[in-house]
Amino acid sequence: APDEGLNGNFAVQVAQTGVTKLFYPGRSITEGFVILKQAVMVKLFGANAFALRVTAVGAALFSILGLYLLVKIIFGNWEMAALASFFMSISLWHLIYSRMGIAVIFAPLLMVWSVYFFWRGLRWSHDLNFAVGGALVGLGMYVSSSLALMPLAFLATTLAHWQAVKKDFSQTKYLTSRIRLLHGFGWFFFALFVVVLPLIVYLTQRPDELR
Repeated sequence: APDEGLNGNFAVQVAQTGVTKLFYPGRSITEGFVILKQAVMVKLFGANAFALRVTAVGAALFSILGLYLLVKIIFGNWEMAALASFFMSISLWHLIYSRMGIAVIFAPLLMVWSVYFFWRGLRWSHDLNFAVGGALVGLGMYVSSSLALMPLAFLATTLAHWQAVKKDFSQTKYLTSRIRLLHGFGWFFFALFVVVLPLIVYLTQRPDELR
């Protein structure tokens, strides 16, 4: 594919010079994220199709694993989790883009794993899980502009969880859970902001890159 070939040329340049950047001529920020990964593979395996596509294959496989773990932790049923990941693995979209060296396959990878760690944070009130989830959402901004709306989905989930806790728990337990939830949510958005900050600074300094 032309996009894949152009990414490959830039990946070879990065591997040779060690100089990388977010935007490339004729490409977008979504591809800059992948070009960096492809450059590492070119260093390891040489300038060939395998080096360009192995990152996409890895992203596809870890997306399937992430979906399995996510469904299992939500529903507590490994059979349902296995079925969900099976359907993902045979879906036409997933099969096609798992074999191409472009950025789109990384969107479901980061989305699934960010939701997984966020859900772990909700269930066990672990700040680290919230922070990892936020960092993954932040990385998603480098992969797909559509993932910029993901924080709203997390906010809606948090509010729904908050209402469920308020309804089902006693007053004392509710107050304790609310403090933990606010603390974890703070870590989530702090990690998200730290990861996205370089992108914000870059775009502020070079607004012409968005044209």
